[in-house]
Amino acid sequence: MEATARLFKEGKIKYIILSGNNDSQYYNEPLDMQRALLNLGIPENVMTLDFAGFRTFDSIIRCKEVFNQDNFTIISQNFHNARALYIAHNEGIQAISFAAQDVPDGYSLRTLVREYLARPKAVLDVHVLRPSADVTSNKEIRKK
Repeated sequence: MEATARLFKEGKIKYIILSGNNDSQYYNEPLDMQRALLNLGIPENVMTLDFAGFRTFDSIIRCKEVFNQDNFTIISQNFHNARALYIAHNEGIQAISFAAQDVPDGYSLRTLVREYLARPKAVLDVHVLRPSADVTSNKEIRKK
């Protein structure tokens, strides 16, 4: 979030789509990211929350189909950016990436294994499986 705030404050980006998982009333990545950016001084009116970015493939497709963006900057850790750019470029999107600082202690084994499996899955998604991203809604699961 610090990288996103820095890019915004330096005028490199104007608007921010916060895409992430929101699959239960107890887990809401877009809202958590928004809170972090608000704490870093980013105005709420430049943020759009994408509540159906369950996977990287979904986030990229939704950015194009739901939010009408085909030229954007992906801000994430380097390991994730490679996969996101691969998907975007294969979907005809003119995306670039900005590598946010990695976690200080490096990646966990879980993260490394997940990424090891996610890269071939991204190739399959783009070229074979063509999963359907929800491009009809953007509903937040409400906390009770």
